[in-house]
Amino acid sequence: MINAFLLTSSWQDSADSTELTFWWHTPIGPVRQKVLQDSVCFIDRKHLQRAQDCAATLNWPVKIRPVALHSFAAEQAAACYMPSAYVYRWRDLMAEQSIVCREVDIRPTDRYLMERFIYGSAVLEGQLQQNASGGSFSELTDARIKAIPRVDDLPPMRVLSLDIETSFPRRGQPDRLFSVGFYAQDLQRVLMIGDSAESTPQLQFFADELCLLQAALALINEYDPDVIIGWNVVQFDFAFLRNKCCEHSLPFNIGRDGSELSWRQSNNNPDRIFLHIAGRVVLDGIDLLKNATWNFESFALDYVAGELLGEGKLLHGEQRGDDIEYLFEHDKKALADYNLKDCELVLRIFAKADLLNFSVERSNMTGLLMDRMGGSVA
Repeated sequence: MINAFLLTSSWQDSADSTELTFWWHTPIGPVRQKVLQDSVCFIDRKHLQRAQDCAATLNWPVKIRPVALHSFAAEQAAACYMPSAYVYRWRDLMAEQSIVCREVDIRPTDRYLMERFIYGSAVLEGQLQQNASGGSFSELTDARIKAIPRVDDLPPMRVLSLDIETSFPRRGQPDRLFSVGFYAQDLQRVLMIGDSAESTPQLQFFADELCLLQAALALINEYDPDVIIGWNVVQFDFAFLRNKCCEHSLPFNIGRDGSELSWRQSNNNPDRIFLHIAGRVVLDGIDLLKNATWNFESFALDYVAGELLGEGKLLHGEQRGDDIEYLFEHDKKALADYNLKDCELVLRIFAKADLLNFSVERSNMTGLLMDRMGGSVA
């Protein structure tokens, strides 16, 4: 048995089922658990035969069985099991037959946890072995997981603050990546485009954007953080880095299993971006402060740092974009100091406002993953 806290979850369809993947933070390091489990929705049992005929006619991999459950209208229920890719098509097919499908919108990973009454913390049982591909994590097989209210004996999560510096958008000119800064308790480093002969342990130079990106991805994988934090880090920093990786045909492989970062846009707001990194949580300081009911006149990093820490960024004012480009061309050391200071401020704001613990406790209370915003803790 081993105590654990859930970092990330995801699912994908295999040949005839759905594979769920959970990443856990544990005293022995990150643990990956994979589960084969069909997605499920429910119909009234009186429609069972008609639904089975539809599945057979289309040769869809849908199994329908009566279950000891009832709808709110006291109708006996039947469960429809299928790979997740078929769920919404099945719902639409049943609607054509005037059959209502219930619980279609519950994610298969959420259902797996809900059925076991697991929020954020759990006790893991099963066979643990080091990942065969050489990754720095363990695999859990033959898993049995039990809910517990919270875990008190876990080691601190490895947290890495990230910030990038770029050119400011100008018409007719491509965006340029200048540097990527990283800050943690045991790591302070800036990677920047420049003359490699001038590199120091804290400021390392690379010939071009591609080399800089490769070094940044390598550093993330080598440091192996549980949590990556930043300021508008998803909508700006990771969005910019992803676009640059696409521009240079470089896979954005920073998952703990070597997988590529996955990306989707909100259906309701195309400007809102969601990302998933296997085994790593990305937390944005602005979103977390708002979710924790902090209120400021401005959520700009300089303003929040001034309010909470009594200090701010090293560059100020409306001409900051021009100043950054000037420093990149004429004083790279000063730009590195500015970049690293932003990373440091974010890490200190997280500590001052106790945002990491807030995210963990919110998960234990609501069952929302650490990076899922919008859940109430009232």
